[in-house]
Amino acid sequence: IGVSATGTWLVTFGGSIGPDGDILYIRSTDDGVSWSAPDPVNTNAATDGAGESDGRPDVATDDAGTWVVVWEKNFAVYAATSTDDGLTWSPPVLVTTATTGIDSVSPRIASDGAGRWVVVWESHDSLGGTIGFDSDILYAVSNDDGATWSSAMAVSPSAFVGDSRGAADPVIATDRMGNWYVGWWSGVKFAGGGIGADSDIVMAHSTDGAQTWSLTYALSPTARSDKKSIDSVMDFATDGAGGWVATWDSTNSLGGTIGDDFDILVTSSTDDCPVAPAVGCTAAGKSRITLRGAVDSSHKLVWTWSKGADTLLGDFGDPATTTDYVLCLYDDVSGTPRLELEKDAPAASTCKGAPCWQSRSDGFRYKDGKQENGAVKLLHLRAGTGGKARIKVKAVGPTLGPPPLPLSQSPSVRVQLHNLESGACWESVFTTALTNDSEQFKAKAP
Repeated sequence: IGVSATGTWLVTFGGSIGPDGDILYIRSTDDGVSWSAPDPVNTNAATDGAGESDGRPDVATDDAGTWVVVWEKNFAVYAATSTDDGLTWSPPVLVTTATTGIDSVSPRIASDGAGRWVVVWESHDSLGGTIGFDSDILYAVSNDDGATWSSAMAVSPSAFVGDSRGAADPVIATDRMGNWYVGWWSGVKFAGGGIGADSDIVMAHSTDGAQTWSLTYALSPTARSDKKSIDSVMDFATDGAGGWVATWDSTNSLGGTIGDDFDILVTSSTDDCPVAPAVGCTAAGKSRITLRGAVDSSHKLVWTWSKGADTLLGDFGDPATTTDYVLCLYDDVSGTPRLELEKDAPAASTCKGAPCWQSRSDGFRYKDGKQENGAVKLLHLRAGTGGKARIKVKAVGPTLGPPPLPLSQSPSVRVQLHNLESGACWESVFTTALTNDSEQFKAKAP
């Protein structure tokens, strides 16, 4: 189901005109009070044969009267476009094909509202031997409202290194501010480490219009601890203003608070980092960063800020009760900063049943050894004058999701830590790198 800015609602579903399966739709222009009679999306519905079964449709709109529907048919993905708000449809266009018996199924589609459409699907296609024959999540891009599509590509970088990890039932969404997210469920342990061999919900995101994708990461911190539960069949949505809600099917009992049958779990997220780096953050006198994100290895971020301007204890607020913190990493691409990583250390959070935050005479210390609240494992805030103030952040594990490496750093990489209560922030700017390759970014400043 979808709704456009014009107030048109469209529902697509499987049906039949003749002996085979077809893609039908209904349309409402009065907020669902009344609906049109079902009509076929695939304009060949009356003539295609009994062995050509169309099914599992998904629909998206650019909010300007253009709609694209995608569906699976005989192990391939097809699309059709309407440019008159769902009244008529183009003939079906082949998005991708697959060798007989190598399935391409379960397509989903999203639009950024600015002319770009992205389809994701599950497939065993090896893309000419460039990836494995296990199930992977593939995608294709259209910049002409679904008339033509790019070649199929793999979302996860792990697909290119001989992984044997199952991936199924992808979903895709965009906030229409340049960020694209793909989620799916994976049957066994993946590159970020620490989630075991049970099935979990994993993600990847893109900040460059679906040209490159982050390393795979777990949706929920519980992926580290739910070693025997089954997580599958997710979906998510955004309000377009930084708020996200995800749901999925799971046997996780949430520590015995619910049964171990299948239930629908939910989690939410807010984007706390500013889209562009904040101005006026307190600069470091000295700083270091290590970002490790090799495919099929552990993921880690360590950032230190020191020798900067005087920082008073009150500048840190009180994270033990009300002051949330967020770490933001920006990579300049041809002079334009791009937000590549955001990780939170929430106020008043608990770790192993005790407060994560501990007050000290000169600051605060956050410790989440099992990453129950996310990727941030350690955060030290030390006040001081005369260059003695110091900040250190360490984030690791399956929910980190490093950006694709190497970083652009043209001309710089910027890290900021934000006090979300007062707006205070501290930053480091790295214009050179000690290492910047496909496995690690390492730098110091000055």
